[in-house]
Amino acid sequence: MKKLGLIFIFLTVLVLCTPVFSKSYPTVPGQDPLYTKAIIDITSAINMHNILEGQNAYNYQNTKLFYLLKLRMNITGAQFPVLYTVAGSKLTVKNGNGCIAVNNPQNRYCSIVDVDVNGDKGPNKYGSDIFKIGVYPDKAVAID
Repeated sequence: MKKLGLIFIFLTVLVLCTPVFSKSYPTVPGQDPLYTKAIIDITSAINMHNILEGQNAYNYQNTKLFYLLKLRMNITGAQFPVLYTVAGSKLTVKNGNGCIAVNNPQNRYCSIVDVDVNGDKGPNKYGSDIFKIGVYPDKAVAID
């Protein structure tokens, strides 16, 4: 019976982690896969923090969000407000326009994260390799 339980746990973890192991992320046509990955990673970090600490990202302006992401994401380097991910992306955390509630209809973000998908390499232009992510209390969304 113990073996059956362990097999079930192993298969569950395998199914849940398959996208992580295979490095295949859902993509939007015309959207850089690393941009999509950053959205997924930030949303996962917020959800993990909510589960572990009982707090969503409400009122997490740039400083608090920076430390949340540093704690909950796989980061190779960090100096406020910049984080470098294992995937090679550079995240710059900025203040949002004052979020007011979960799933608020006014698109008021708690914070905004600029994602440079290829790190410090050029061309470093919005729409080319730098994209914006809006952070709600419970998720991250593409702004561009």
